[in-house]
Amino acid sequence: MSLFIIWATVAFNGEATNLEYQGGLFKTHEKCIEYLTKEESYVLETLNEHIDNKYPDGKLLMLACGARSNFEKYKRLDETI
Repeated sequence: MSLFIIWATVAFNGEATNLEYQGGLFKTHEKCIEYLTKEESYVLETLNEHIDNKYPDGKLLMLACGARSNFEKYKRLDETI
């Protein structure tokens, strides 16, 4: 059984970086979406703060829920925030 995470893709200096949002691990995709929908303003606020500090001129391309195993399989999570 896979756990689900909130993840974001940020464009910075011509490259895409995948971030895991530390909002928690969710047992189902539905629970992840429910949390993201309910806390969207807070998630975006803290995520944009991080992007402004660590990736100046970075642009948020995608914010979604996904199976953590998908990222672990391809080692595509560059950072946890």
